[in-house]
Amino acid sequence: MGVGCSSAGLKGASRPRDHAKRRNSVAPWRGSLADSGDEDDYAQSAYEDADARSTVETTLQAREKRHSFDEQSDTGMPDIGRYASHVPDLVMYRDHNKPMPYRKRQRGVVMFADVSGFTSLCEKYTHSTDKGCGTDKLTKTLNSYIGRIVSGILACGGDILKFAGDAIFARWKVDTGTELGPTLKEVVMCSLDIQSVCDNWETDVGVKLRVKIGLAAGEMKITQFGNDAERIFTVTGQSVTDANLAEKFADSGTIILSPMAWKLCDKSTFQWEFRKDGRHVKVSGIISDDLISNSLSSGSSFGEARPKSPGRLSTTTTTSRRRRKSVQSGEPDENQKRSPELAWRNIRREACYSEDDSALEDIRKYIIRPVLQKLDDDQPLIYLSEVRQVSIVFINLVHQDNFTDEQECEAFQEAFDIVYNSVHNMQGCLNKVFMFDKGCTFLAIFGLPGYKHEDDSAHALKASSKICKDLGQKENVRHISIGVTTGSTFCGVVGHKYRHEYTVIGRKVNLAARLMMAHKDKVSCDNETYYHSKLPRHAFDELPFVELKGVQQTTPMHEYLGDDGDGKAHAAETPDYPILGRENEMDKFLDELHLMTQHLEKGDHRRVIIFEGEAGIGKSRMLEEVIMKAEEEGIRVLSCALTVQDYNTPYLTVKTLIDMLFDIDSKDSHIEAEHHLLSIIKHHDVADELCLLNDLINVKFHVTPLVAAMRGEERTKELHKLLYKIVHEYTAGNFVLFAVDNAHLIDHDSWEFISDLAEDPNSVCIMTMRPLQPNKMPSQTALSVLYNPFTLHIKLSGLHASVIPDLACQILDVAQIPREIKELLQRRSHGVPSWCEQVLRHLYFQGSIKIVNMEDAPPEYSRLSHKRSSIRKQSVSSGTESYAEVDGSRTRMGSRTTAVAETTMVCILAPGINLDDFNLPESVKDMMVARLDRLNTSDNMAAKCASVIGVTFTRRMLEVVVPQYNNKKVRASVQSLMQCQILECAAGDDEQHRVHHHHAHLAASQKIECRCAKDPEDASFLVYPKGNRSNPIVVDIHCKLLRFRSPLIQETAYALLTEDQRKALHKTCGEFLEGQAHKCKACGGGDFVHYHGPQASEPKQPEKPTGTSIGFVRSATGNEESYASLKLTQSKQRPSIEKPQGAMGAKRLSGGGGSRRQSSFAGRVQKMERGFKAQDFKRSSDFSAVTIEEGSVSSFGSRMSGSRLSIDSKSRASAGFFGSASEIQMEEGWKQMDIDLRGCECLQVLASVYPLLLHHWKGAGNVSKVIHFLVESAAAAVSVNNNMEALSHLFEVSDMLRAVSKGRKALENATEMTCRVDKEERSRIESLQGQAYFQMDRFEESMPHFHRALKILGNPQPTSEAGVSLRLLQAGFRQLLHVMWPAQFVGKATSSRANRLVEQARCLSHVSHAYHMVHQDRRALVAALQQLNAAEQADDDLHELITAYTAIMENCQMMNWSRIAEGYERKALKRCKEVESSLVADDLITLAHLFSVSMSLRLGRGQIHPAVDSGYHSKSVCERLHDNAMELQCLPVLAQALLLANRERDSVEVVRQLFYLSEENEDVMGKAWYYCNCLDLLLEEGVVLENYEECVEFTSEIAEDPSFMDDVIPRFYLLAGLALCASRKGNWYRAESWFLLAEELRPPRLETFMAANGYAKVVECELLAYCNALVQGLKVMQMKKQALKAIKQLGHACLAFPVLKPRWLHYQAYFHMLSGDPKTGRVFVDKAVEVCEEHGNEMEEKWVLYNRRRWFKKRKVNQAKFWVPDGDLDWHTKDDPGATEIKYWLPMPPPSSKW
Repeated sequence: MGVGCSSAGLKGASRPRDHAKRRNSVAPWRGSLADSGDEDDYAQSAYEDADARSTVETTLQAREKRHSFDEQSDTGMPDIGRYASHVPDLVMYRDHNKPMPYRKRQRGVVMFADVSGFTSLCEKYTHSTDKGCGTDKLTKTLNSYIGRIVSGILACGGDILKFAGDAIFARWKVDTGTELGPTLKEVVMCSLDIQSVCDNWETDVGVKLRVKIGLAAGEMKITQFGNDAERIFTVTGQSVTDANLAEKFADSGTIILSPMAWKLCDKSTFQWEFRKDGRHVKVSGIISDDLISNSLSSGSSFGEARPKSPGRLSTTTTTSRRRRKSVQSGEPDENQKRSPELAWRNIRREACYSEDDSALEDIRKYIIRPVLQKLDDDQPLIYLSEVRQVSIVFINLVHQDNFTDEQECEAFQEAFDIVYNSVHNMQGCLNKVFMFDKGCTFLAIFGLPGYKHEDDSAHALKASSKICKDLGQKENVRHISIGVTTGSTFCGVVGHKYRHEYTVIGRKVNLAARLMMAHKDKVSCDNETYYHSKLPRHAFDELPFVELKGVQQTTPMHEYLGDDGDGKAHAAETPDYPILGRENEMDKFLDELHLMTQHLEKGDHRRVIIFEGEAGIGKSRMLEEVIMKAEEEGIRVLSCALTVQDYNTPYLTVKTLIDMLFDIDSKDSHIEAEHHLLSIIKHHDVADELCLLNDLINVKFHVTPLVAAMRGEERTKELHKLLYKIVHEYTAGNFVLFAVDNAHLIDHDSWEFISDLAEDPNSVCIMTMRPLQPNKMPSQTALSVLYNPFTLHIKLSGLHASVIPDLACQILDVAQIPREIKELLQRRSHGVPSWCEQVLRHLYFQGSIKIVNMEDAPPEYSRLSHKRSSIRKQSVSSGTESYAEVDGSRTRMGSRTTAVAETTMVCILAPGINLDDFNLPESVKDMMVARLDRLNTSDNMAAKCASVIGVTFTRRMLEVVVPQYNNKKVRASVQSLMQCQILECAAGDDEQHRVHHHHAHLAASQKIECRCAKDPEDASFLVYPKGNRSNPIVVDIHCKLLRFRSPLIQETAYALLTEDQRKALHKTCGEFLEGQAHKCKACGGGDFVHYHGPQASEPKQPEKPTGTSIGFVRSATGNEESYASLKLTQSKQRPSIEKPQGAMGAKRLSGGGGSRRQSSFAGRVQKMERGFKAQDFKRSSDFSAVTIEEGSVSSFGSRMSGSRLSIDSKSRASAGFFGSASEIQMEEGWKQMDIDLRGCECLQVLASVYPLLLHHWKGAGNVSKVIHFLVESAAAAVSVNNNMEALSHLFEVSDMLRAVSKGRKALENATEMTCRVDKEERSRIESLQGQAYFQMDRFEESMPHFHRALKILGNPQPTSEAGVSLRLLQAGFRQLLHVMWPAQFVGKATSSRANRLVEQARCLSHVSHAYHMVHQDRRALVAALQQLNAAEQADDDLHELITAYTAIMENCQMMNWSRIAEGYERKALKRCKEVESSLVADDLITLAHLFSVSMSLRLGRGQIHPAVDSGYHSKSVCERLHDNAMELQCLPVLAQALLLANRERDSVEVVRQLFYLSEENEDVMGKAWYYCNCLDLLLEEGVVLENYEECVEFTSEIAEDPSFMDDVIPRFYLLAGLALCASRKGNWYRAESWFLLAEELRPPRLETFMAANGYAKVVECELLAYCNALVQGLKVMQMKKQALKAIKQLGHACLAFPVLKPRWLHYQAYFHMLSGDPKTGRVFVDKAVEVCEEHGNEMEEKWVLYNRRRWFKKRKVNQAKFWVPDGDLDWHTKDDPGATEIKYWLPMPPPSSKW
């Protein structure tokens, strides 16, 4: 038996005489590495101590981690060590100067360990998990188990020669025959220890792994052979054959010695028995511990290199079982605890940590190419482990028996050359060579990383056929058998940290080996290879059934007979159907064709036309159409199609085209060909050079002395000149079109010929090719052709979805396809024709679809199917141009007619087929895998890491995620991926002016379009490819936002990663995004939810030390940009989170009006608001104004807003504010704060960052993080009124917690079974559900959640009225204690309790608000008191504290405790003053809200001027913050206060500002309040901003607007104002219409100031209607009753809003005047004037005085100063409000009226 290896040794390294000597002569640098405290040394013995574990799952994980190479760090290992770990000592210490082939004989002990259960394990892991998630578990299990075996072998001084799939081949070298016995004894004891640990090894999928061991001793022959690129070795000889045979006699869990080994073994040491043949011996244990001690102390050559205790454990079965149990469970036994430091800790240190790297280049030749690429790129080898579709080729070669050593070496070398060249030319990889008794076996693999192709199955068969043919011609070969299989197979590196190899394991590997041995002298293959190869059926024969060991056959096997095709197509076949969806591309070609045929003499046509596109895009089909068009124009076309093996064949393309050009192939002999060629060539001066063509085509001209003297480059140059001459001469009179399909496979030498063709104006070369790969650029000659000005690049992209159904009909040759097929193809094919074909082919062969006659289709089929367009099959040429209708558009068909006959066949779905869960066939996935594998290893790794992030991602995030990469390396990979059409810039397409190109000198396929602003830090730099310092790559890409061009590429790249790889990358992504999971920079940063930091069980990881913050990317201006901001600035699109209409906070803040389009913090403000209802403003017993504080002078708003809004000398000073000095200090503090909420990106954070965070933490399987950010996302969604999304997140959290409570995994890939959620988090979950329901006006559903939240927090709410009363007393007493002794009670809670109290306060805030909404005032007061007590006791959150103060202020007003409310207002302002220096954006918003509440409360109480001051304070803060949403809520109330204060100029300015903000923010409700205020200005002051008709027009336009319909108050106010305008103008018809509409919308309770003020307009309408009834004499009593009723209702509203009392008194006076009681009317008028003076209501005071003068003056009044009945309401100009003092006067009926 022999083993092939890919290993290498140290050039010039001295080889020690024996292993003991080598182990003892430790180099100085190895001493420190071998220290027992070395944390990086994972080469632990299979028998080393392990910490005790409590569960089986933890035990398995710990066991796998300690012996799995992929978990072991190779940090600090030199380069040569990383390569040397892939090769054995046999190669490391050989003489590399020996020529190949080379053989050496040695003596030693041979071990063959065969593991059983690996194939079942692969099947279990592959099929029991989705998307290859079991690959990492499989890798861990394999490496854990094999690592144990390898550790034992290395500990005993063995050399692992080869990992042969699930078998291990090892040897122990000796120098003399006398050492064989002692060495064999050590190996037997090593084998016993391996069995004691590794027999019946349990896995987590229920498969038990076992190992059987065969041992032999004697001579072996080591043969090295190969070439300059790759080398391998085999080990043969009697000992190898004996070990292989001994393993055949072994059962699982046994050790068998060969007869020769048994002769050399010390029989007195072991328990043994003969096998059935009487020659092989089974060793089952050790006889005596004393014998072991004696033998170990006798000084065997390996005694010092192995542990001294394990052997004793095999004395008895019980002891062995106990030993196995302790090792597998991780529990150390007593012997292990006492054992000294193991000498084997220095395993292979000499090889892996050698400082001599002189042999590195030789070692590389022994390592398979995919692994070598990863090593060269410094990538972790764990990323090579994957389950992928590959084609396995086993080649068995049996030579003659009478070989000498030299002949055998030559035979091996000859076979290697044939196999290697055939496999290499077809892009396969030679993995291993085995030498058993059955001959020499080669293992080749097609489809490995970096070498994946769409036609791997076909390549494998063609390579096998050539190997079989070439080897079969060798006389020394007796038999050649090849087995080929295709399927999903585990491909990866298995073994130990210091010794591992790349291998393939799986059912398909075993099947290929079985086929190879079952079918002699044949190339046999399985059905999957036959299907995926797409080779013609005549190339196969079905094989007779042969039972294969361990294989359950369900499909037939086939023999591949070979394909005689030469890869050339002399004439393109005429397609059955016209091409679809390529009209634009064809038009470009036809334009060039016109130049060729009509204006050839000008020479303006292109010389080279390239159709460029990815595999399967339709390049070949496009070329067929082009050829057909050219032939129709009478142009001679010479075409050929290249295959992958042609790339390495020099001059193949030239030979093919020249053969066709001169028709050489049709000649029967070279003589005939020579005569034919001479007859064509007219230039006699080239006759002497024609012999240069002898090696190119089938001619044998006499070699002239001149040519014979030529050497090398001179001969090649002359050949090119000759070709140019003869081709140019021929084409001068015959225009020729050369067509080359798959031009990217043109060999390097042929490009010179193509370059010459590009200079010939009488020919044109049309090629199809894939986009150039930056890592595989063609020669300079090729680049000169591709970038020539006369070269036209036509890029082919995916077909439009509209033509996909017709394409499917063409492929199936049917008239109709089912609708489900149409939708599937349009959704999943991405417009790639080949994918459509593969999907349909897969469905057909799977039986999912059927082709039947239309008559046999189901009755409803015609209604539920897609009917093909009118395009028919093509017919003979008619010479005229035709068109076809495709989905309503005309398609030019060229000069072809169409047949009349139409197929009657249709495609139907088979019964029971559901395509909803359809998985793409492997052939389609292979196309994407091949595209990714064509990338170099760095770019491939970057693409895989990017696939974890998502379809769209930032470059900054990719730089963080890609392991072991620096930023420059990632930038280089991004540039390469963009050139390869894998990635593209994701910036907004609407910014065309910013489009620029990187690498403008490149071909169309490599130009990079980018719309990102260039960052000065993204300077260009050079990258030098490894091993190529002469051709650096310029990296100047600066794209920041990227995306995959095709989602399928992202899906495919993601599927190639193992579950652990995905988890690790998802975890990195999650940690990166956590840096952005906060409010945007414009809002000051911070969490969306206060005190919602990381879980206790998840300690915060330190940030990575990067140049910029982990959560941001650097912008072009030097500012840092978040992921969300980047997406916003690049796309310029609106946020993706849509807020539902009717944001509650908007109604409550402005008394019924406000913005629907709020900032991201508007929701936070909403949670602070209590709702300004009628009860909030009940009149206290004292109507007197608040006392004026000393030092409170000018308004804060006057300084912030400028002189235009300054308060005049009549302004009243406000009580409870900071005073002048403190206001100035706060103003200076605000000026230093860089806060601008116009740049708020919080919505983008919610829309982009949080979904990604959840996606990545779910991908990482971290339940705690998922729950944490689900709650955070829900809270953020609630804050913007996205309530349905919030509930969705919260329901998901509830389901996860329910699963955890029941002992189930909360996530399928969860890394933890339990998850601790504290009380605050659980209460927050309930509270957020309550908030979501509350904001959806589902109050009854919200309250239970609030109550449950408070119960969790230890504060259950009373349910009975008695309980409410008791709790009111308790809360009131607690608040009294806070007021009396604040030092003892305020801010005294511990940190943990403070968090809980803050959460209580937050929840009670919503409870109080909910009770307000349902008019349960006492319960609302109880909740507000509890809220205040909790917030003060915590004193840890300014936001919640001020919210509590505003709540209690409102409740005090509701209970008529005005002075108490004012006291809490002063406390709130004082608290803000105390923390003034540390205010942030959130705190300023809280302060603005406090001022808004103060403004509304004061205005309701009639404190108009203090209300104006508060309003300006709030407005100033909003302006400083640029918080338009908050300002929109404040301005309507402020405008009303200014109007009442008779400051009409300021009011007009505020209203105008309201209009500008509404327009800027497209806020419908803001516009509505603007028109309401315009009507007020018109009605009260006669100022026209919008006239009556404009107000009517606006009202009509938005009547059906959902956002306007949602809020009743502004609609009611607007309609009441219109009704009053019409009434005052005497237009009673319109007045009645508006009045009736307003009455329909009138709130049942006047709970807001704006609602009550609107109702005052209704009252005036009633009074004017009463007056009109008196004039008309109709329905007088009815109108009188209605007016009296309305006045009474307004009087009730005045109790809540005393500010309206003067208006109510005014209306009372008017009513009495109309009723004929002027005396009483005079009393009410005088009282109204008195109250106006008391409140500072100057506007109402002036109006009352106007009417009093009109009503009661005896002398005639100057009518010029009064409004006349037939006049209009507007008499002020827009530019000069307040120019006159004309007021509308309430009319009195003329004396003649019947009143």
